[in-house]
Amino acid sequence: MHDQPGIDMSVDAIMRQWPRTIPVFIQSKMLCVGCPVGPLHSLRDAAAAHGIAPGPLLASIQQLADQNRY
Repeated sequence: MHDQPGIDMSVDAIMRQWPRTIPVFIQSKMLCVGCPVGPLHSLRDAAAAHGIAPGPLLASIQQLADQNRY
């Protein structure tokens, strides 16, 4: 297990470890939730495939993941 989501983690691993982050994918209109490629696509790959800047996406995901710690 990782302490925090990273840009090179698979989107599937992120959503499984930090389910609170799922709305970020949905609000970003990313089709990652339930996607069979989710275990293979890193967050960087998924952002590129959907034309989304990876930095702000990662920041939003990390912010929600941090809330799971408290």
